[in-house]
Amino acid sequence: MNKELLKQAAEVLTPVGVFLRSSNVYTHPDFHPQHNNGELQVQYKSKAIGECKLLGTEESQSFMAFQYEAGVRLVDESIDEKDDAYVRAEILAVFASEYQLKEPEAFDEAAMSEFLNCNVRFHVWPFWREYLQSTCTRMGLPVIPLPHHFRPQESENKE
Repeated sequence: MNKELLKQAAEVLTPVGVFLRSSNVYTHPDFHPQHNNGELQVQYKSKAIGECKLLGTEESQSFMAFQYEAGVRLVDESIDEKDDAYVRAEILAVFASEYQLKEPEAFDEAAMSEFLNCNVRFHVWPFWREYLQSTCTRMGLPVIPLPHHFRPQESENKE
């Protein structure tokens, strides 16, 4: 983490909003949450995706958009991982976190990339938590506990 680059980005970005861009929910056809007696494990996924995008470069209005993906799945570890029944349920979402760029000439790709990899997840996380909990309820799943801030493995961020 480069604190100078983070500071540089934070000084020129003003949060605008976090928006759901895509989502996918899945339940295995043979899985009925209300009648499940098996022990399921939770697997988490969280990563910045793509690069930062500069939107609208008019003189007075420039915006940055960052994409962030989060997901969870319930797996039955008594089933072979290669079997399609291994994943019992899955919830995935992609969010766009948008910011106004105070000065278009202040755009610095290295600073924005550092901001994406270090800060964006903290802005997205409350929206992901709410989406996950409400989706669990709609799917009839128990509410899946979500850590305050899941820190992805370095290899996940680079995919």
